Amino acid sequence: MPLRAWSPERLALLAIVALAALLRFVQLGHDSLWVDEAFSARIADTSFASLFGEATSHDPNPPLYYVLLHGWIRMFGDSEVALRSLSAVVGVALVLVVFGLGRRLGGSRVGLTAALLAAVSEFLVHYSQEARVYSLLALLATASYFFFLALPDEPRTGVIVGYVVSTTALLYAHTYGLFVLAAQVAFVVVALGARREWIRLDIRTLWLAIAAPILLTIPWFVVFAGHVHAEVEGSDEAKLGWLGAPSLHDLPGTFSGYAGSHWALAAVLVALAACAYAAFRQGSVRSVAGALFDDRRVVLLVLWVVVPIAVPFVISIAVTPIYQFKYTIPAAVACYLLLALALDSLGAPWRAVAAVAVAVVFLSVTARYYGDFQTEDWRDATGYVSRRAAPGDLVVFDSSVGKTAFDYYWSRADVEELVGSRFAGLEDVDLAAVRASAGRSGGIWLVISHSRDPEGRIAALLGETHTFDASADFLAIRVDHFR
Repeated sequence: MPLRAWSPERLALLAIVALAALLRFVQLGHDSLWVDEAFSARIADTSFASLFGEATSHDPNPPLYYVLLHGWIRMFGDSEVALRSLSAVVGVALVLVVFGLGRRLGGSRVGLTAALLAAVSEFLVHYSQEARVYSLLALLATASYFFFLALPDEPRTGVIVGYVVSTTALLYAHTYGLFVLAAQVAFVVVALGARREWIRLDIRTLWLAIAAPILLTIPWFVVFAGHVHAEVEGSDEAKLGWLGAPSLHDLPGTFSGYAGSHWALAAVLVALAACAYAAFRQGSVRSVAGALFDDRRVVLLVLWVVVPIAVPFVISIAVTPIYQFKYTIPAAVACYLLLALALDSLGAPWRAVAAVAVAVVFLSVTARYYGDFQTEDWRDATGYVSRRAAPGDLVVFDSSVGKTAFDYYWSRADVEELVGSRFAGLEDVDLAAVRASAGRSGGIWLVISHSRDPEGRIAALLGETHTFDASADFLAIRVDHFR
């Protein structure tokens, strides 16, 4: 079909998708991989037979992303651009699914507005340029809701299968997929208790459709039970020991993160205030509140926002810390959809003006992201050591956390490596290994990042047998040389 024969809706969607692709692929390989991305590369680059064991023993989350990345790097290589391009492609696909869900919620205008906000969101662009699972988590959560929205009304086989497949994939992608599913269950409970007309599908069929992904994910839950026990007990096997308990101050930060900055959030709140004022002009506060509660779309989206944030937040305070802002990325999509619905309630031409204004604010934050954001500079730090180290030298890592990223860029085989402290912290056995190695001749390079040695005991040990020579600083990394 010639481009000129396309409808205005298709042309607008094409432009939005093109913008989303541009924002996600520009400067994709500009920054060095940071430790989590290097971890993704290491796990995905193992043999398929050992991938599941490696992933589940080192990561508290399910292995789907590593499986996909494993196949991806077999086709496109393991360069920085290749590793991150999977997330970029997924991020573009997310914009398309957001459009489809928005259109199903409120028509083409809502779909296009939500897709535009998702396309230019600094939050989504950021995680579409990172070789981690978060972009995939957002896509699968949105796809699950795309089918879930139709599930109570359209008991077609395709809808049920689409929901089961997308939700099962979601649960195999990230642990926070459970909270997305919990939000859907909460909606069904609310509907059955107060708005039975919202669900036309036979309730047994609906519950079976919701239960199917859980049953299909039982193999992972068996592994996950061990992770939960380790986290609650605080054992050495805990994978989230680096997380601290959140505070109430973290909640506003979550929403400003979705907007991209505090002032972008302020712009969103101004737009929402305008929508509230316009609604108030048409009725009383009580009638507006009643209309919102009677709107199935609003209740669905509000629960999608609240549950994946509130439940892990409460667990983090009451049981053990599991709350992390980036894990709540599915809730960000729900926020953009809610905002699109609210803006659509404004009369013409104000809804278009408000939507463009908010999108411009989001885009300006994203434009600043390319100039300001940099990851840990393992590329230059490793290159610095590689160019200067003599054969037989020793590289000591102050913490095991940074070694994976260092090794991604390291290609020499004539220099030895030693981890000075493990993930859980510096122990006597680690110091004994450093002391034994420090007695050797030749230069020693101490790489300091994600330090588990705030008192500098490793450097002090090296200084007993070698003379400090020079230090070089990189972003979040320092390299000390002893000769």
